[in-house]
Amino acid sequence: PSVSPIKRAPFLPDAILGQINPITAQRTISRQMVLDAVDQNRLIADYRIELQSALATIATPMQACERALKEALTTTSIETQSILNYVRELGGKRLRPALLLLSAQLFGDVTEEAIRLAAVVELVHTATLVHDDVLDTASLRRHRPTVHCKWDVPSAILAGDWLFTQAYNLANAGDSTVPG
Repeated sequence: PSVSPIKRAPFLPDAILGQINPITAQRTISRQMVLDAVDQNRLIADYRIELQSALATIATPMQACERALKEALTTTSIETQSILNYVRELGGKRLRPALLLLSAQLFGDVTEEAIRLAAVVELVHTATLVHDDVLDTASLRRHRPTVHCKWDVPSAILAGDWLFTQAYNLANAGDSTVPG
């Protein structure tokens, strides 16, 4: 295949751009590289369609999971509650609970226990994000100030610890059929 130099291709990701020609200092790209990129974009589009289709099958359990999260994120401490409200409003993709619910659906039924455990998974994930933001000194999460920036580091650490503890309590709240 012929190789033609290209100076700028803003529509192509860097991963598919060819090597830099040492003589012309220009990147080269082959026709096959462009075709591969088009195929990759098709795969991504197919993946998104398949994911949306799968998520549609658990829409009702995901709504129940959101209700369980809202209920779990309550406390009598006014200061802690304001942080928890903020964390809940940050939202997220909820991919982990969705994967748990899809797995439950695949292997039988989406039970109340599965919904509760989906909320547990999301609480643990959220706790790790709050703590990681402190360790990484991240200033933004989902385009909004992180907990430690909006409040302070000790409050963020305690909020993350509270989320872990609440996840543990919620995990132990049901009558699990799993031994242990």
